[in-house]
Amino acid sequence: MNKANLFSATEGVITLAGAPLQNAEVIRTVRWRDENHQDSTATDADGNFSFPDLMSDRSLSVLPSEFNAFQKIIVKHNNETFLLWETVKADPVSNGELEGEALRFTCELNEEPRFVHLLLNSIETRCHW
Repeated sequence: MNKANLFSATEGVITLAGAPLQNAEVIRTVRWRDENHQDSTATDADGNFSFPDLMSDRSLSVLPSEFNAFQKIIVKHNNETFLLWETVKADPVSNGELEGEALRFTCELNEEPRFVHLLLNSIETRCHW
């Protein structure tokens, strides 16, 4: 049986007022069924961060069922928390979040979060792809 891709591999660059945001903590969380996952990384000197694919430890059901993985990425900087990405992933395949497009972001913390509406879901984000 296939394992569910709960959060596709993600890479990006975070800026603040156009300058790379160095050494900021980036936290990724996802909830699917009764599974809760969290991992984190730090931005490098150029503001880059990345996460690998996050796969479920459990197999997908053989019976038809709705897939909903609740995803969020935040960044912590100077005792503030900024939302980068929040959505409900509706397709358990790699890159299902953006309907097949890889998750490669540029994110400016001074931008207000906005909603991006796709065929299967809506995303609240400060990022562009």
